[in-house]
Amino acid sequence: MTSWIRSFKHVDRKLDEVAGALVLCLLVFLLRVPTFAEPYWYGDEAIYLTIGNAMRHGERLYLEIVDHKTPIIYYLAMVQTQTDFRILALGASVLNAIAFWYIARKFIKNPFIQWGATLLVVLGLNLPALEGNIPNGEMFVLSFVLPALAIFWHTKQADALAGFSLEKSRQLKSLGWLFVSGLLLSLGILTKVPAVFDAAAVFSAFAFFLFSADQSAHFDALLKGKLVKEWKLQIPLFLKLLAGVLLPILLSIIYFWLRGSGRAYVDFGLLYNFRYAGNWQLPFSQPWLVWMFSLMGKIVISGVVMVGLLYAYRREKISFGMAWAASWGLLTIFAATLSNRPYPHYFQQMVPAVTLTFFVWGDEVWRYMKQASSKNSKKKMFTLLPSSLTMAVVIGLTVAVAVLLQVPRYPTRSYYQRFTQVVRGEMTWQAYQNSFDATIEDNYKAAKIITSDKNPYLFVWGTNPLLYALTQKQPTGRFTVLFHIKDFKAEGESIASVREKKPTYVVTMLNETIPPELFTLLRADYIPNAQFDHFILWRRYGKDGPNRL
Repeated sequence: MTSWIRSFKHVDRKLDEVAGALVLCLLVFLLRVPTFAEPYWYGDEAIYLTIGNAMRHGERLYLEIVDHKTPIIYYLAMVQTQTDFRILALGASVLNAIAFWYIARKFIKNPFIQWGATLLVVLGLNLPALEGNIPNGEMFVLSFVLPALAIFWHTKQADALAGFSLEKSRQLKSLGWLFVSGLLLSLGILTKVPAVFDAAAVFSAFAFFLFSADQSAHFDALLKGKLVKEWKLQIPLFLKLLAGVLLPILLSIIYFWLRGSGRAYVDFGLLYNFRYAGNWQLPFSQPWLVWMFSLMGKIVISGVVMVGLLYAYRREKISFGMAWAASWGLLTIFAATLSNRPYPHYFQQMVPAVTLTFFVWGDEVWRYMKQASSKNSKKKMFTLLPSSLTMAVVIGLTVAVAVLLQVPRYPTRSYYQRFTQVVRGEMTWQAYQNSFDATIEDNYKAAKIITSDKNPYLFVWGTNPLLYALTQKQPTGRFTVLFHIKDFKAEGESIASVREKKPTYVVTMLNETIPPELFTLLRADYIPNAQFDHFILWRRYGKDGPNRL
């Protein structure tokens, strides 16, 4: 009987430990239920699924089917259906919530403030306001980055860096965990390049350690040519983490090189991001603002703020938690504005870091208020000034960027209202689907025609990758959308691919001009099969001539 009681108590303790994670899983699931009812309507998701489908059929990424992100997002999109992809997104969102909760528990002492921070992150990453309902790259990036940070900050070595006192039972003591953390950061970078800024935030922890007040004398000795023991001990930690970050990237280059697409991988998967980041027209023209949003301007601003953080921490004006959280927030602001595009999903990357900064400050305010007496409360509040200023800089930069770039917010209330209405039968399924995008009805009608044909290829002149994803047809050429065709001046190449692959169906969007070479090809080999509000569906001639089949 005693053994049963002990077993019950053990199970009860384990349930208490995972109760928070179970609550987070349930919350994320409830927020994401409507995503499984969404039609094929979002362009980026359709591009991922189109490329994933082409890869399943043997086409080589970057060489025979092209987009400009690093490869992991496309390998994740090799699933069979949109529903499968959304299940992956649900798993990534659950992982993000749990990992951030563990990070918050390390930096924030008050359990209520920990939960407040975690709840805000869950809402920010899953509500439609920042396109959290869509399986965008940032969602999967964070599913690598946040576990990497959770592991890093629970290692014995990170405790030494930050001066934390984690319970020994919760410490990860092996140096191998630093390598694992680096591997996960690298996988984040291989999902989308801006994750390199999250990796930089981890390495900034070493900078705060090396320039801390405790290390100032050691730093002076180092400048005199003496290798100090404490600094020497950090070198293997740094190298272990760095090796974890670099290894998968090097292996990916070798992998694509062996497949014959190494040059294409470097051009499209890695280097194209610099081109993509520099060709957006800003919504303002003031020279000083334009400079601030230039690459050099952002480097200078970030450098000044980072030096300020190092100085404040070395002078013991701010805590390590505030210094590191603010540096992470600053770097993710840089990442989100790398291309200066006002796409809401870019700003998902900022949500965990900026939220942590604000709630670390809130935790410090709570602790100071708790400790303050009537005699020294003013003195205690004065000590919060540097921390408050640090938090204000991060929040201020976040708000300024969102306002200046005119970042829109997708409606949240109407999103859930429409889902509730269709569940209750107050809205028809067709009306619900059509509410997402004007082309939905046309695409689904055309898909019924296109999928009845066994030819695996389709060509769309225009930007409508949804038809590729919906019909699971492969593009005849390398590109899935017209803006890539035009960007790489591949009009001739793309039209030649139609001649070579001979797709049964060609779609020409009505908002795009058909070039003479394509029009000649269509007139010679195709006939309009159906006219829709947004495009014309052309069908290749049958054996007996231009009959409407």
